[in-house]
Amino acid sequence: MLFYNSLHPAYCLAPFILRTRASLEALAVAWIAMTLAGGIGFLVIPFEPAFAPPTPVELGGWQTLFEFADRANLRFNCCPSLHVAWAAATLDIYARRAATPLGRWTLWSWGAGVTLSTLLLHQHHPHLHQ
Repeated sequence: MLFYNSLHPAYCLAPFILRTRASLEALAVAWIAMTLAGGIGFLVIPFEPAFAPPTPVELGGWQTLFEFADRANLRFNCCPSLHVAWAAATLDIYARRAATPLGRWTLWSWGAGVTLSTLLLHQHHPHLHQ
């Protein structure tokens, strides 16, 4: 849950990493383009999650974070995963500005964690509507 939800605070880093209005606008345009492309995909081929949502017992103390993410995902945000697309684009842009190889490695490792978390949480496993 922490990796999955860590993307939201990552957006708040944008003004500290992207120092010009043009670079902030470029990131916003990238997010909008991905959202439009994904939204069209969701409408053309509506998928349902392949797994039942976890129960409150299975979630334990992570229930609130899971419910926050689940509400944001909406019904058909299964494939393509906007969470993965936004993470990849955002962290790639941040990594290009990282001062050190360790900084770039850290950002890409974070992105891998976000991507893996979508699979482990069963948030973006597609199942074609019958």
